[in-house]
Amino acid sequence: MSRFNFRPCLQILFFILMTFVPFTLLGQAPLSVAGVELNNTSQKLESALIDGKVNYNAEKQTLTLENATLKGEIHNRGIELLHIELIGENKIEKETGALFLEKATIIEGEGSLITKCGSNYTDIYHEKSLQIINCSIKTNTFRGVNDAFLELENVSFETERGIFWERGIVFKDCLIVEPSNAVYNSSENAIAVGGKFFDGKVIIRRVEKKKPTFQVQQNTIGNGTLTISGYEDLNAVPQGTKLSVIAKPKEGYKLDELTANGKAIQNNELVITEDTKIKAVFSAITAIESVANPILSIQCSSSQIRISGLQSQELFSIHSIKGVTIIKAKADENGNANIRKNFPSDFYFVHSSRGSSLFLVP
Repeated sequence: MSRFNFRPCLQILFFILMTFVPFTLLGQAPLSVAGVELNNTSQKLESALIDGKVNYNAEKQTLTLENATLKGEIHNRGIELLHIELIGENKIEKETGALFLEKATIIEGEGSLITKCGSNYTDIYHEKSLQIINCSIKTNTFRGVNDAFLELENVSFETERGIFWERGIVFKDCLIVEPSNAVYNSSENAIAVGGKFFDGKVIIRRVEKKKPTFQVQQNTIGNGTLTISGYEDLNAVPQGTKLSVIAKPKEGYKLDELTANGKAIQNNELVITEDTKIKAVFSAITAIESVANPILSIQCSSSQIRISGLQSQELFSIHSIKGVTIIKAKADENGNANIRKNFPSDFYFVHSSRGSSLFLVP
């Protein structure tokens, strides 16, 4: 009787298990980070192979690296659209590879990632789509296989041994700067020089977006000056530029209005977000405000005037009834002022930020 050969059957059974049985049933978590196995639980990762802050949010499927150094790889076995968020400066140091991504993954953030692996291994290895957005990455080797598709958006990216991505590469707001004659060969899905795959150093940099510019116009009504500083060419001011706007009345005049597109300018500063018309309106100091209910308390004689009710350290001025400026002074810390000067008998008024008050020198 011949002996039955079980080996082919065992091989078929092993293939079925590896193909159709979930890896979780085989004792493997869908995600591992430097030796820490992660299932569907949010947690802060701590191990002898992790230095810095590493957190996993299961609900958002987001792994966050913040100024972290890993001595082991990140292996995405089963999380579709895993997000890896980079904050600050991060490193992955593992002889046999840094990122092994079997599922679609997004690497993003304002931070950076440097990978350091052995010369005979691939630092970043990917089998599905990979998006790298807004961050900086420096690596040794970078490869995609099977259904791998790469999208680079607004990134700074360096690799020492070329880029090959089996299903293609898309560049958004970034371009190849080294080698200077390198191009993306869509037929080969690789970076090429002279029509041939280039396996040397490749540097990709962000494309600086030009901000829209706006025109700033100025209009002065009355006797005074309007000064705008913060950008030289007011016909093409970049969006987001902060300008300083100073309106200064001439002697005997006051500032009635300082606006940008009809809205009052606060604290003499203005951020440009559209075409802007700045207007300053000055008028002569002749009308007396708050005469019926004076704001200030004024005691006077022909040689001395005492004023109270001003703001601390406030600047004020005294004018004749015809609007001629006689004196400019500053209140003390308590809002008081004592002016020693000979004043002819007549009506005068004090002008401050709170209005004008009329008084009579007997």
